[in-house]
Amino acid sequence: MSAHPLSTPVVRVPPQAMLAVGLLQLRPWKPRFVGFLGTVASLLNCYMLFPALPAPAAAAKNTAPALARADEAVCSAKRELAKVA
Repeated sequence: MSAHPLSTPVVRVPPQAMLAVGLLQLRPWKPRFVGFLGTVASLLNCYMLFPALPAPAAAAKNTAPALARADEAVCSAKRELAKVA
């Protein structure tokens, strides 16, 4: 499955198409605007390289043992403090 939703190309393709039009000089755009389009297209392509976030259910399963260990550590520290006092 894809790392990003299917609507992402709808956002990613128009800046690339506009950049191509600007680089081919089919429109009389200023070089600064064409550079801006290139930067936006590059940033969107970098975003597409990021991996997808894990599903919330999978993340909850993975953190449950760590939370239990942390809770046990806090309880044992409280018991040690109670013995000293």
